[in-house]
Amino acid sequence: MIKIMEDLNKIKAENYFIFRERYDYGPFPIPYYYIDWVSDRCLKHYGAKITLAMHCAIGAYEGGRNKAVLGYKKEWIKLSNNILERIVKDKNFVNKLNHHSKKIAVDYVSFSRNLLARISQKKSLAEQIKNHKKWIRFYKDYSFWNCLLWLSVNDLLAERVINFLKEIYRISYKDILVLISPDKPSFVFKEETELLEIALRADLTKSFSEQSPGVKRLLHNHAACWGFIPWDYIGPNFWKSEDFYRRIVKLSRDKNEIGKLLIRKKDSLRSLSERRVYLLKKYHIKSQHLRLIKDLRVVTSMQDDKKEVCGLAQFALHQSIFSYFAERLGITTRNCIKFSENELWSALTTKDFSILKSLPSRLNAITAITDADGIHILHGRRAKALYEKFLIHQDTQEIKGQIASVGSIKGHAKILLSPKEINKVRKGDVLIAIMTTPDYILAMRRASAIITDEGGMTSHAAIIARELKIPCIVGTKIATKILKDGDFVEVDAEKGIVKIIRKK
Repeated sequence: MIKIMEDLNKIKAENYFIFRERYDYGPFPIPYYYIDWVSDRCLKHYGAKITLAMHCAIGAYEGGRNKAVLGYKKEWIKLSNNILERIVKDKNFVNKLNHHSKKIAVDYVSFSRNLLARISQKKSLAEQIKNHKKWIRFYKDYSFWNCLLWLSVNDLLAERVINFLKEIYRISYKDILVLISPDKPSFVFKEETELLEIALRADLTKSFSEQSPGVKRLLHNHAACWGFIPWDYIGPNFWKSEDFYRRIVKLSRDKNEIGKLLIRKKDSLRSLSERRVYLLKKYHIKSQHLRLIKDLRVVTSMQDDKKEVCGLAQFALHQSIFSYFAERLGITTRNCIKFSENELWSALTTKDFSILKSLPSRLNAITAITDADGIHILHGRRAKALYEKFLIHQDTQEIKGQIASVGSIKGHAKILLSPKEINKVRKGDVLIAIMTTPDYILAMRRASAIITDEGGMTSHAAIIARELKIPCIVGTKIATKILKDGDFVEVDAEKGIVKIIRKK
């Protein structure tokens, strides 16, 4: 630990590659899978590895922020380029990783749903620690085959594909989006479509309690399948049957309108497929280029798969395992994430709860540093200093991101840090969020454009924006930090740029 701190005191923030910053959900369990990225396993399968990674959090939960700092920039660039080179040379590389990812996902999802189904059953401490170890093992393996691929090369591969589609085939960006959009619908698209189909069977003039047993059963099953969506790794929100019904009636109590919404959603998917077939015939895209386009679609879909699989898994972790641990430790379920697995297990098995004295300090600031020797934890003053060390202050009038839906508009920015703030958005405003979920939908329908810090082509924001035919730029990383409520901005989703015309 002393050597690590000496190294960190010497370096400059710009020598690091910062790939993620959002509200606080950690640093655990994120560092669980960093272990593989600093190991020879990474070197074997991806051709390079990193020597150090960090996850810094300041504050806690919605009031906090965290910053994932992934190793030295040179190491990360080398790793990313190696993976891209393997994709170009090996036509089966992406599909092999996706196969591993999906194979583990089946068991991981089954295990997570089994945890949720057995919540009411009595369990011993030994059994729950065993469940936690198994959960971590799934999480690490799934993340190794899934997350590293799209985190490292999604942007690089997209850039290469977009460049040859523009330069060789002279295809417009609007049509490029059609060609590179994933073949399959996102999990949020599936949930919304299924909910609209349930709505057509409900009596929308009545309350939830007055619905028929059949409709209630459909909503109950829907909640069991999709209720984890708003949990978003740390909760505390999740949807019950009544919440899904409220979502329906907020959209409309008119079945004709519900039917039109459902048709539009299905038509958007069908027209995308038909347009893609037409473009492939029109431009006679070469086989080597077509293969890279398909690989990009797969890589992008893997990011959506991760959100679904790990979203459900995190929900199960908190509801089943952490709730058990929290009751015995005398802390909240959410506060379990401020301790490593070994700290939790040690406190529970020895009944020495002295580690809990550090909780206030950890809620203030905590950093997990991962290297070949394992995970090292800092909290309080030293962790806060590290977080601030990697704050790169940006004074910019221009924000760049990935184009998810083309178009250009001007409007007033409205920053939404949670779905509770959707009423801030008025007709014509530009919705700015870290990311969106289905409970943002009413605000999204009022917005003239959507900008997010996170996400890619399969993100909820991207899909809904294309359905609504409004401009959308995703993956800006900094939009919610740079923009303020009331800023007058120009969204140029032909170039992927948001310009501040006038600050509030």
